[in-house]
Amino acid sequence: MTAPAFETVHNVVNGRLRPAADGRATDLVDPCTGEVFGSAPLSGERDVHDAYAAAVEAFDVWRATPPGRRQRALLHCAELLERRADEFVAAECRNTGKPVATTRTEEVFAAADCLRFFAGATSWRPPSSPG
Repeated sequence: MTAPAFETVHNVVNGRLRPAADGRATDLVDPCTGEVFGSAPLSGERDVHDAYAAAVEAFDVWRATPPGRRQRALLHCAELLERRADEFVAAECRNTGKPVATTRTEEVFAAADCLRFFAGATSWRPPSSPG
């Protein structure tokens, strides 16, 4: 399980990778070694506004998506997360200094479980009230 030597992280807004709107970034530092291993956007008000606007637009599309398609999408995300678990574990451990075993079970695989839970919830309907 190895992480890239130097990594540049981007914001994801409306499905596109992008730096902070004003170009600012911050170092990513391995807390175990003190090594700078990458950079990440230092997002500001414009970035938050753009991300919020994209989320509002995406919500309308998601809400109109039939439950079965939503369920398949969430299950697919869980599958992809587990398939690439080693990459996510390596990145999270390098970023936080947390132990590998803890990160694997309490972060990555727990996130996949949450996706599966919400996939199941797509078919839940509130009970009808009598009368």
